[in-house]
Amino acid sequence: MIEKLRKLRKNTLKQISTLTEKDLNSPVSYWIKEDRLIKDVGKEFTIILRTRGCKWALGDQGGCSMCGYINDSWIKDINPQHIKNQFLKAWNAKIEEINADKSNFILKIFNSGSFFDDEEINEEIRDFIYEKISSIDKIQEVVVE
Repeated sequence: MIEKLRKLRKNTLKQISTLTEKDLNSPVSYWIKEDRLIKDVGKEFTIILRTRGCKWALGDQGGCSMCGYINDSWIKDINPQHIKNQFLKAWNAKIEEINADKSNFILKIFNSGSFFDDEEINEEIRDFIYEKISSIDKIQEVVVE
């Protein structure tokens, strides 16, 4: 059974390495939908960034058996500019919708690992994201992975 799992993981990792430059500059996904905020109902703006992925999943043991998030990762070091471009693509696509909406928002940023791991998202990019968030009063809450 363990050998079968290792083979499946190896095949998955091979497929991931075929991402294009366009893929690296685009988030895995992003959307806006109704959600519950701490004090009321509002909207969530979710962005899933493609990073190198979770250290645990990239380690010798292969990560958590129930987690497939590594499938959305790059698994190699990624240029911080790619992360910035991914964030901006989602942000620019949805910012007018956010500004036009009367609702308060929660921003959720997921990256199949840890937002605070410098090997996934460095401090400069995090600071850039914080600045963008702080420029929109309607973003009342932030959740990061």
